[in-house]
Amino acid sequence: MNSNRILYIAFIREDSESIGFVKKVMAQSKAFSQLGLESYLYISANDHAKLYKIVEGKVNEVKRLYYSSTAVYKDSKFPPLKIRNYFRFKQFIKHIKLQIAEINPSKVYIRRVRPITQDLVNLGNYCFGRGIKVFFEFPDFPHTPFVHPANKNIQSYLKYYHEKIFFKRLEKYLYKIVVISVREDFKNDKFLYLRNGIEVESIPMLKKEIESGSECKKVNLIGVANVGFWHAYDRVIQGMAKHYKNSGESPIHFHIVGEGAEIPNLKELVNGENLNEHVTFHGSKTGKALDEVFEDSHIGVGILGNHRKGLFGDSSLKNREYCARGIPFIKAAKDLDFPEDFPFSFNLPADNTPLSISELIEFYNNLENSFSDKEYLMREYALSHLTWKSKMEVVARV
Repeated sequence: MNSNRILYIAFIREDSESIGFVKKVMAQSKAFSQLGLESYLYISANDHAKLYKIVEGKVNEVKRLYYSSTAVYKDSKFPPLKIRNYFRFKQFIKHIKLQIAEINPSKVYIRRVRPITQDLVNLGNYCFGRGIKVFFEFPDFPHTPFVHPANKNIQSYLKYYHEKIFFKRLEKYLYKIVVISVREDFKNDKFLYLRNGIEVESIPMLKKEIESGSECKKVNLIGVANVGFWHAYDRVIQGMAKHYKNSGESPIHFHIVGEGAEIPNLKELVNGENLNEHVTFHGSKTGKALDEVFEDSHIGVGILGNHRKGLFGDSSLKNREYCARGIPFIKAAKDLDFPEDFPFSFNLPADNTPLSISELIEFYNNLENSFSDKEYLMREYALSHLTWKSKMEVVARV
């Protein structure tokens, strides 16, 4: 066994639309390499699983292992998607055992898999039997099996008790449970509490001198997300509607970048409030196309509705990415990575009240008058406090 070798296992599709999750997994794997470990990543895709090795910051493909036709991801009524997922995960686990035997790592880091199945329990047992330290990450803690369901329906109860039973089976094989959380009040000797990090070097800093301050003709907001109800972009739109109905003097525009289940509802709200000229739905954008929208933006919009999920804190990647780019941002819950007096965040209450546009514009103009180098200051803060290397060091060292 190589005491300096770690294998990261992520049962997420590398080719899915959930780009943020994939970027995070890649960045965490690179962080292990930066911390002096020989780092491997095993991740799923549409029709195959893929093994990577990270060398000097580059993610190099080592091999592919193809799934059977019944396990390939595709929209099909037969067999149903859930059946395909079942077979794909069984084959994923079978393949990974072969890679573990070949790589012989001292640590295995598993990103949360839902639901927990007997195959995953067996993988934990397999690693435990080989003397491997197994880390299991909860990216958005707490949730089942630690919290009783708020929805009192039979499906929620069945899911909760299934996860509780199978996690108990898995837990005895785990060395540490990596809890990425806004809370630290759950007590367990195996818990390692972390907060989200980012790969700052991969995020470009704002370059363009955008019009700002008291002479700013238009304030542009940008929200980048796979948009769900908890992002609460409706709070921004409702605030804009109120602003324009009150003959707000300062024009404001909201650029929404991304897809998601909440987009149709937001479009309906925008149309109903006659804000079509003031809200742009860009769909998914990455790379230079995304950078171009940022270059014309003044303020980033974070998650404004974590309370809708019963969470009263924030550890979102988006706040950290905004900071790395050098763009002030709006948040609606306490984020322990940013102090209370952090000057570049505009704080909303954790409720459903509309955003006050006049207060936001005043906040932004005050920043412009107080910090001529705000982009640089935010970038430096991100490099010092928000990198995945700084977050994952505790895993690398135990």
